[in-house]
Amino acid sequence: MTRGKDYWFVTRPKRKLNSIPEVLAAFCTVALDNQWSGNRKLHIAFEEELEKTGTKRIGERRDASGSGGRTHAAMLFGLGLWFEKDKKVYLTLAGEAIMNGKPIIAIEVKNSKVIQAREDHNKEVNDEWIKLIKKWAKLKGFAYGV
Repeated sequence: MTRGKDYWFVTRPKRKLNSIPEVLAAFCTVALDNQWSGNRKLHIAFEEELEKTGTKRIGERRDASGSGGRTHAAMLFGLGLWFEKDKKVYLTLAGEAIMNGKPIIAIEVKNSKVIQAREDHNKEVNDEWIKLIKKWAKLKGFAYGV
């Protein structure tokens, strides 16, 4: 019986998420409507595009096969921003939202009474803490402000 891995693989660029829009834009410039799988020329072109945008440092490549581009593409794929169908790259709805400058997740508050009740409760708790601290300070003989 084989056992699956008990950990997730996280690519190096995924550890810094603020570059995702720039990486996705570079990926779209090179890869949209093209075949990604097995296309080393496209991988290298993507890596060069990343260097142009400053997302990846410029320098000699160890293997000259576009592995840096594949790593960034794997990050985008892992985040669910693109897919390949019929040997062509397409963006997902989330990928399109990022490219259009729209938020991926919208949070809607439907009941302001719930929020007000939570704020009132927090104020009551805070007021009680202040009373307890003042009482403790008085018992200990510390001076405290009003």
